Amino acid sequence: MQCSCRGKPDAVPLVIYPIKGNPPLVSVRDAGQGRCMAITTDSSWRWNFLSVGKGGSNRPYIKFWQNSIKWLIKDPTLNPIHITINKETFLPNEEVQIKIDALGGNYQPLDGVQLDIDITGEFSGKNIFSVKGTTASDGQYRFSIKHATEGYYIIKAVAKKENEEIGQDYAIFTIALENKEFKDPSIRRDILAKLAEVSGGRYFDLPVKNMDDKFSIENPVMIKLVGKRQISLWDNGYIFIITLAIVSIEWWIRKRGGLS
Repeated sequence: MQCSCRGKPDAVPLVIYPIKGNPPLVSVRDAGQGRCMAITTDSSWRWNFLSVGKGGSNRPYIKFWQNSIKWLIKDPTLNPIHITINKETFLPNEEVQIKIDALGGNYQPLDGVQLDIDITGEFSGKNIFSVKGTTASDGQYRFSIKHATEGYYIIKAVAKKENEEIGQDYAIFTIALENKEFKDPSIRRDILAKLAEVSGGRYFDLPVKNMDDKFSIENPVMIKLVGKRQISLWDNGYIFIITLAIVSIEWWIRKRGGLS
C-alpha cells in the first residue's frame, strides 16, 4: 500500500506514520494571525488507554493535549520570543544583563532573527535605550545597559525574520536605592527595649512561659451609637422662661440707664 499525503510547506509534522513518504499524523502551522493543528487519525485515544493498560502512566498523553491547546491559543509561556533578565531589582548604574531567545516553528533555536529592542519608563513612557540586534546560531542575543534614575522600566523586543514579524515579548525591571532596613533584618534588642521603655510597654525575649502573667492587653472601652433623638430648645418651657427673663432684664437695665 502506498500513501501520498503532503502538508503545507511551512507545516511542522509532530507525528509521522513509518511508511514510504512518512505521511504526517499530527502537524501544526501558523495561519495568518492564528494557528491550526491537523490530526489525520481517529485513534489518538489509544495512546492513553494502551499506556495505562500496560501499567504505565497517561501523563505524556495529557501533557500532549495541554501543550497543544496552549500553543493553539498562543499561551505566553510558549512565546517563541522570550526576554530574560538576570534579576528583578538593580541599584542605580548597576549593570542590567538582558538575554533574548528566539525559537522557530519547531521550537528550536532560530538564528538570524532581527530584533528591535526598546527600553522605556513604565510611567513616563520616555525611551531610555534602543538597540537593534541579531540572534546567533544558538538563537540568543545578549546585551547589557546601565541607568542611574530610579523607577520601573519595560523592555520590549520585536522579532522579525526576512522582514516578517514572528513575535514579540515584554519584561519589567526596577532600579531602586538600597534599602538599609532590609539589608540587615537582624533583631536589635537594644532598640526594641528602648522603644518599649519610651512607649510605656514591656520588653522580653520569646518564648515566654505564662504569657498572661507577663502582661495583659485590656480591650478599650467602645462607645456605639445605637440611636438618635432631636430635641428643639424652643419646645422647652424652662428654656423659654430663662430666655424671656434675660431679654426683659436687659430691657429694664437699658431703660433705667436712659438708653433707647
